[in-house]
Amino acid sequence: MEGDYETAYTFETPTYRAINDLVTYKARFAGQVARNNVDVVKINFPEDQPEIAKVTIKLDFATLVFGQVLESESYDEETWSKLDGQWWYLPPN
Repeated sequence: MEGDYETAYTFETPTYRAINDLVTYKARFAGQVARNNVDVVKINFPEDQPEIAKVTIKLDFATLVFGQVLESESYDEETWSKLDGQWWYLPPN
């Protein structure tokens, strides 16, 4: 929400960062929408995969559509993986 892409980038896996630099990462997100609020709605740990967390988030955002500001919300499920005691965000395929 604050546009701190440098910090957000550190949550990506080392493998992701090895093939995607910070400039590419910023281009993927910057300028698309104004993120007004993010809430964690639910965290689910699959019984057969305790090193995986499925995190449902709610994003309140604003974007420009045909010259008009559109405010809306969206829900998304993120996947996080625990490796060597550290949690990492796994981007969708």
